[in-house]
Amino acid sequence: MLRRLLMVAWVKSHEDNETAQSQGVTYTLETEKLAEKYLRNFG
Repeated sequence: MLRRLLMVAWVKSHEDNETAQSQGVTYTLETEKLAEKYLRNFG
């Protein structure tokens, strides 16, 4: 989970990067779903 959150931060801070542009939205949305599930189970 921490790795995913760090990657979301990297995507946001590198908005001009081609990889961040092509994968960022999908990765961020999937991370949001996982984070919500994680918090329901462990939060």
